[in-house]
This record gives sequence, structure tokens and C-alpha cells, in this order.
Amino acid sequence: GVSPPAMVVLVMDPKYQPEYQPIVDKYEGKLAFANPGKERQGSVENGLKKLVETTGNGDGSGGCDFVAVHDSARPLVTIPEICHVVSDAKEYGAAVLGVPCKA
Repeated sequence: GVSPPAMVVLVMDPKYQPEYQPIVDKYEGKLAFANPGKERQGSVENGLKKLVETTGNGDGSGGCDFVAVHDSARPLVTIPEICHVVSDAKEYGAAVLGVPCKA
């Protein structure tokens, strides 16, 4: 089975963060905000930096064995798909979820 993540970083524009603050507060220590970058790769970088900051041991290394990045431009991912890709990452060291192209 796949255990739940220890930490989730929500990368979003600061103007939307107040709307989600009650959820972050509800799961204190499990959710954190990061600001987006100018491009997608900057957003991923900021999210990873926040993850290291919140899970690391102070020496710049993160406390995660695996990291999953979800692109909100594709919001219809399912829980079983996430579980399968995480399971594959644990088995093979890395995994990417892909779906057939829809014409």
C-alpha cells in the first residue's frame, strides 16, 4: 500500500492563500504554502525549496525519500493513478504518470 504524504506544499499565488489558510491550519505541520515562480519550473523549484525547509534537518537536505509533483493544469488525476505512480516510484526509484493523448 501507499501511505499518505508527510507534507504537502501548495504552490499558489499569495492572493489566493487566505482562502486556503483554514485548511492549512486544520492540518498544521502537514500543509505549507509556497509562492509560484514566473514559469512552471520556478514554481516547482519554490515548492521543492519549501519542502526542504519544512522537512529538512537544517543542513539543506530534505527529509523526503520521494517527492510527487502535480501540475494543476491537469486537475483530473485520480487517487488510484496517484497511488500507482507512487508505488512505481518506490519500486523503480522514479515514475511519471502519463495518459493517452485525446484528439
